[in-house]
Amino acid sequence: MSQHYFLVASLPDITYDSRDAMTPADFLSLCETQLPADEMMLLRAATIDGPEEDDPSGIVGKWRRFERGLRNALVRQRAPQQNVESGKFIRRDAREDDNTADYGVIELARSAFAHETPLGSEDELNHARWALLDSLESGFFFELERVIIYYIKLQIIERRSFFKRDLGEEQFHAVTEKIMSDYYESEREQN
Repeated sequence: MSQHYFLVASLPDITYDSRDAMTPADFLSLCETQLPADEMMLLRAATIDGPEEDDPSGIVGKWRRFERGLRNALVRQRAPQQNVESGKFIRRDAREDDNTADYGVIELARSAFAHETPLGSEDELNHARWALLDSLESGFFFELERVIIYYIKLQIIERRSFFKRDLGEEQFHAVTEKIMSDYYESEREQN
């Protein structure tokens, strides 16, 4: 793989709590001007909701194995609560591995599942994703792998931006109010 000194050096630092990071779409547009077509194809494949296809090698493959394992571990945690068999929802790679033995995902899923709120669970999972990306980044300075990891991190930041506590509480109160209003309305009609 080629070196991307200018691209990597020009990227602003981002953290898990970054609020002003560029969007993943803007990042792809920037990379289009600086990466060859074959590397752009690899970069575009590095999504947080990766496709169900054979895993490529390298960073994208490690990312997909982690995500598959984590999602499978979460399925196994949730299935008993829903009274469903988890087996039909488990995704496997080309070697028929469910990837739950890797990266401590079983413990991570248990811990995330124990949170009181879905937002707390999501935050814990995203922190773990970020930590994995930090560990994968080690040793890559100006290579495509660094660019791929940056792109995945931008996607995590963007995903986090969709979760707004105030908006969630507002919607919860609106739904609760409607349910109560409908209930009292039907009570009045019955009396």
